Amino acid sequence: MDNGTIAIGKDAAGGTLQYTGSGHSSDRELSLAGTTGGATLDASGSGALNLSSTAAIAAGAGSKTLTLTGSNTGDNTLAGIVQDNSPANKTSLVKSGDGKWVLTGANTYSGDTTVSNGTLSITSAYLADGSSVRLVTGGKLDLNFTGSDTIAELYIDGAPQGAGTYDSTTHPDYFTSTGTGSLQVTNPSGTLFLFR
Repeated sequence: MDNGTIAIGKDAAGGTLQYTGSGHSSDRELSLAGTTGGATLDASGSGALNLSSTAAIAAGAGSKTLTLTGSNTGDNTLAGIVQDNSPANKTSLVKSGDGKWVLTGANTYSGDTTVSNGTLSITSAYLADGSSVRLVTGGKLDLNFTGSDTIAELYIDGAPQGAGTYDSTTHPDYFTSTGTGSLQVTNPSGTLFLFR
């Protein structure tokens, strides 16, 4: 992985980039090249994978999901900017697998973020204000930043949570806090607003 752009997916078909080596760093840019076909990054080596390019990750036309998975529990790092294709065509992110992924980019995607297994570490409060975060037993969200990140909805094991502040103190089974970060939920599911 030394030169050029790594394009994952085509049209409605998704694709997977799997790493199984002893540790590697690459500065190649990524492209989610499919339309509705998503992409999977699988870090299952004996050493961590560091995708160090800070360039925006191109997103082909259509809404899609970027899945981060794998068995390696080191600091597998994605530095690129995860973004939407357009305001109508959103990118969502899923963390699955037993391993760990660290997102260090200035991400702008506005779809849902789901952590179903392993650890997803975010190093800045980038989650979109109108987005939803979904946490499942076996997965943890590491809030590795200072301050609060505002989101609209939080679901824990499928159950909508009320408005308020959530972090490793309030819900240690679902959050870790390498930093002092927290989530601020503002518009929980099921809330009815009446205007007059």
